[in-house]
Amino acid sequence: MLPYNKHKEIITIKKLMKIKSLIISLAICGIANAQTHPTAAFTSSAVCLGSPTQFTNNSIAASGDPIASYHWEIPGGIPSTSSIQNPITTYSTAGTHTVTLVVTSQSGLKDSILQSVMVYSLPVAGFNGSGTGCAPVCVNYNDLSTSTIGSITYWAWSFPNGSPSSYTSQNPPTICYNTAGSFGATLTVTSSFGCKDTLTIQPTVTVNA
Repeated sequence: MLPYNKHKEIITIKKLMKIKSLIISLAICGIANAQTHPTAAFTSSAVCLGSPTQFTNNSIAASGDPIASYHWEIPGGIPSTSSIQNPITTYSTAGTHTVTLVVTSQSGLKDSILQSVMVYSLPVAGFNGSGTGCAPVCVNYNDLSTSTIGSITYWAWSFPNGSPSSYTSQNPPTICYNTAGSFGATLTVTSSFGCKDTLTIQPTVTVNA
C-alpha cells in the first residue's frame, strides 16, 4: 500500500489530467463550431456624368457557407438600392458618392463595406462665329468651351459646306463658304477624363444667292 501522501499526489495528478483533457476537448469543439463571416468587397470605375456606373462584386464566402443575399445602398443613383450581385446605376450629379454593400451568408452571418465612387462632370462646349453676305463668306470661329474638372484636351469641329469642313484643334482657321444657303457648325470637346459635350449652332452662316 502506498503512503498516504503519495496516494494523495496520484489522485491530484489524475484530476489535473482530467481537467486538461476537458479543456482540450472544449477548445477543439469551439474551433469546430466557430463560424467565419463572409468578406464583402466590390470595385467600380469612375465615369462621366450621365454614363452608367457598373459595380463588380468581389465578395468572398466562408468555406461551406455560401453568400445568400446582397444589399446595396447607392445614394444619388438611379436605382438607389439593389439586391442583385452586380448592379448598375446612373448618377444625376457629378462628384464623389458613397456606396455600401452588405452581404449575408446562408447561415445569417453578415459583412459590409463602404466605398467611394467618382462621377466626373462634363465639359461645356461653346463657341462663337458668324457671317452673312455674298459668296465667299469667310468666318473665324473661336472656342469658348470650359471644364470644371480636368482640362479640355480634344476639339472636333464640323463645318458642313465650309472649307475646310472639319478641324481638330482648339481654334480653327478661317472657314469659307462658297455655296448659297444657311449653314451651321458643330463642336465636340473632350476632357482629360474622357468626358464629352457637343454644341451645334444652326445657322451660323448665310450665303446669299
